[in-house]
Amino acid sequence: MEGPCVAGGTEILQGTDIRVAGAGATFGLFEVRRGLFPIGGSTVRLPRQIPRTHALEMLLTGRPYTADEAAAIGLIGRVVPEGTALEEALAVAERINACGPLAVEAVKASVHEGAELTEIDYVHTPGRAQSAYLTALEGHRTVGERCPACRKVYVPPRGACPTCGVATAEQVEVGPRGTVTTFCIVNIKAAHTANLDLEVPYVYAHIALDGADLALHGRIAGIPYDQVRMGLRVEPVWTGAGQGPRHPDHYRPTREPDADYDTYKELV
Repeated sequence: MEGPCVAGGTEILQGTDIRVAGAGATFGLFEVRRGLFPIGGSTVRLPRQIPRTHALEMLLTGRPYTADEAAAIGLIGRVVPEGTALEEALAVAERINACGPLAVEAVKASVHEGAELTEIDYVHTPGRAQSAYLTALEGHRTVGERCPACRKVYVPPRGACPTCGVATAEQVEVGPRGTVTTFCIVNIKAAHTANLDLEVPYVYAHIALDGADLALHGRIAGIPYDQVRMGLRVEPVWTGAGQGPRHPDHYRPTREPDADYDTYKELV
């Protein structure tokens, strides 16, 4: 890890086995500062990976952690000079690769199986707000709900404002175009995207749809990965017509001028 690895970055981090960070890397789960719940699994995984008291402090304060602090609580394995994390990570991978492959596979499987992870079977039934959201997706539209107190529009709608705690009912259609607020370049093909025809590197971004007060995740395509930038104006590309509610396959540039930072800085 190099640079900011916060919010979704820290949640993705918890799905990895060996972690090397550059000295300038930062970590943290900022969701509570915005009245949000960390939906990437941190409330379950983090207390299993670091001491519970440190996990709760990170989850409940939303403060940033330096690389040295993250190493001290066990979130990452080691800190190396800034700019050398990838080099060191590849060196670790080469040392593992030099070992017996069957032994490596067996050891890793044993560690994960021994963690005694609990799986819960459940049936999810969408409520009023989420049902409206899914229905809109079938028509290639995106809807949210406006808080009657703070007037913010949250997408996807939750039925209540996560900041004010009051019920929401006013439906608002947002987008379809939006602005890239932050993004990351993905250099490794993850298991959950192995069945997708994605060439690495590719880009995932937070996209603030026009009219929304919360950014959504989306893949950026139709532009070289190294030309994606904050403020880039994008529009959705939908696939799978007639296959039920589906999110856009990806977002592509609109060729509009980049948005001014002041128009989306509150969503960064």
